[in-house]
Amino acid sequence: MPTITEKRRRLQRAAPNLEDLFEDLESVDGADREELLYERASYELESGRKRRGVYAMALTRVDGDRNRADARYMQHRVDQLQSEFETWNLERQEAEAELERREEASADLFRTVFALVILILAVMALVSWS
Repeated sequence: MPTITEKRRRLQRAAPNLEDLFEDLESVDGADREELLYERASYELESGRKRRGVYAMALTRVDGDRNRADARYMQHRVDQLQSEFETWNLERQEAEAELERREEASADLFRTVFALVILILAVMALVSWS
């Protein structure tokens, strides 16, 4: 499992897609998670890949002051990323639970079919024996 330092280096080279970021967030917690979120927002801001709508919202909330807008953008973006991560994590957990339910249903079906086959064989054995 990559360390937080390795994750930080990867983020600095190029912002990973959100799926990779969320997988990294899943494996860390607390301050490390928050740091990765802020690094992603900072990367977006510094690379010019910021979300225009979020930046416009930040800019209007600070009356056009670009320095304060940058800070506000990062706060908004971190909140968004955290929310998106929570949704992603919930969807992933639901998908895993659905897979477990399907596997259990498949196992139940197998056990039922197996029991029916044994029952049919037993009946056939009784009929041929008598």
